[in-house]
Order: sequence, then structure tokens, then C-alpha cells
Amino acid sequence: PIIMSDKINGALSIEPSASISLDGKTFYFSSNKEGGFGGFDLYRVIRFPNGEWSDAVNLGEGVNTPLDEDAPFIHPDGKTLYFSSKGHENMGGFDVFKAQFIDEKWTNTTNLGAPTNTSKDDIYFTISANEKHGYYSSAKEGGFGGQDIYVIDYLEKSLHKSVISVQVFIGDMPSFTNISLIDMKSKELVGVFRSHPETGNFILLVNPDVEYELIIEGDGFESYSETISYTVEELLHKEKKIIKIKGGGK
Repeated sequence: PIIMSDKINGALSIEPSASISLDGKTFYFSSNKEGGFGGFDLYRVIRFPNGEWSDAVNLGEGVNTPLDEDAPFIHPDGKTLYFSSKGHENMGGFDVFKAQFIDEKWTNTTNLGAPTNTSKDDIYFTISANEKHGYYSSAKEGGFGGQDIYVIDYLEKSLHKSVISVQVFIGDMPSFTNISLIDMKSKELVGVFRSHPETGNFILLVNPDVEYELIIEGDGFESYSETISYTVEELLHKEKKIIKIKGGGK
């Protein structure tokens, strides 16, 4: 374990939980540091290109209240934040909420409701990229006692925002590359990614039955592109995608 920056950890405060964005550039955490709305609030810091973290920014009144907010989980889409709170419209104790990042602020905070939330503490919620399976801690009746771990299946959710694991090789070597994902119908840039410099791994978020252009750029090779599209069935059973690019020529 490596202790995080003092931009995150305070000498006189407690930082009990955190979540990092899919691209590793934004780090969300809870803290009872001075200057918040009261109790524990949620904050975020951004990683600069040199690896340093920015000053912590409070997520604002769309998320934080005079009571406690804790257990942030940033969805892989980078725009949906799940967290637990005692200060919004609650069923009791900590309830699980989600908020959307719209017009540069967190808003549309919504209680996930029953059966996710109960009159007890419901906290430390995470959810799969396709939002069909949630995992969290709850003190609801019927458990072994105290806080137990539960999984909940959201059967009404259609399959979307599925994770595709990709590994890029230049010749026979894993490579650090820049990746762009473009929706071919709308021509919209829907994602920018970077592969890991040592493993060549990165993760895409894609919707079923949508054609994307995948563009890979980097040093030592010509720009590479291909069209990708997956059915619902393919996404349910998708294994890691391997891309091998011929080196040289750039």
C-alpha cells in the first residue's frame, strides 16, 4: 500500500473511502475535513500529467448535506456517481443514491429506493458497468448480524455500457498507445483511452449493436483503425480482444 497525497489525506481529518475513475485521472473520496457542509462530505481531486494531484474540491450541495455522505463509487462512464448519505430523502440510516454530472455540476440526486435501500444502513455500493448487478453492505433483517454483503440484480436494466478488455501489441511487445472510439452513426467521439505502458491493456465501454471505429495511435507504427460491433449475446460471453499491430513505418 502507498499512502495518498496530503491533498487527499488530512492530518486532522478522516478519509474512510474512495473511488477512482476508469481512466485513473479523477479520484473521489469522503472526508470530514473543515470547510464542508457538515459531517463527512464527498470531494474529488484530478491527476495532473506530472502525476501530482490537484487541490481537493467539494462536490457541492447536489451531493453533500449537513449530515454524512460516504462510500463514493464513480461509474465507468465517468458521469454517474453512486454514494451513501444520511442527509437526503432517506428511508433510514445510510441510503444509496446516485447523481449525474450535468453542466459541470452534480445534480439529479436520486434515492435508489427499495429493495436496495432499507430502514437500516445501506452503504459501500458498487455496480457493474452495465448497471445490472449491484453489490453493497447492509444491516437489513435476515442476515448473519450487523453489516452483511449483498448482491442485487436489476432485472429491468437492458444490457448497455458493457466492458470490453483490449490488449495492444506492437509486433510481439505490449505497447503504450492512444485510443479513440467513435460512434460511426453519429460521428461522435465517445471515448479516449490509453493503454498501460507495460501490459498494453485498456478497457472500452460499448453499447450492443452499435458500430464503432477504433483508432489506435502511437510511436513506431502507422495509425491503426478497425470497425467493431457486438451483439448482446457476444457481449455476454466476450473474452479479451487482442490487437496486434505491425511495428515500423512512423
